[in-house]
Amino acid sequence: MLKGSSVSKQVVAVLQKNLKHAIKTQGIESAIDFCHKRAPFITDSMGQVLNVKVKRVAKKYRNSFNETSPAESDLYKQYIIDWLDKKPLTPKIIPDKKGHPVYYGIIKINNKVCLKCHGKVGENLPQERADKIKSYYPDDKALDFKYGEPRGMWVITFNEYRVDNE
Repeated sequence: MLKGSSVSKQVVAVLQKNLKHAIKTQGIESAIDFCHKRAPFITDSMGQVLNVKVKRVAKKYRNSFNETSPAESDLYKQYIIDWLDKKPLTPKIIPDKKGHPVYYGIIKINNKVCLKCHGKVGENLPQERADKIKSYYPDDKALDFKYGEPRGMWVITFNEYRVDNE
């Protein structure tokens, strides 16, 4: 559990550092290009360095590659129910079919800058920016979030551990 939390925090830190740098040097519009071109590469690279497989999944995804599987969908729905009931969103470890532990943890909109691309069009997301996002992701569903809402879920598969189902 601690390692899953640590991995997700490390990936977030690297993504945020690079995203902030892109925004600072090239403006908020560069965030769209960064997330489209660099974020998947950074996530995959971090996974290789940390010897895990890192995925970000969501029901309201931007890239269809990040859509939840049926099993992930059930778990994510339970997180949403717990969030609506104001219960803690506790990470979980569930072994995959090969016996590898998989960490599941919620991703929340916990930074107001996220709303500049994931917020409500016409409020904190200008129409021009929404149009640019739509040019990369025609089926974009990752909009209309509010600060503090769940945005998705980390799925971190540990390669070096095995859980024996006895």
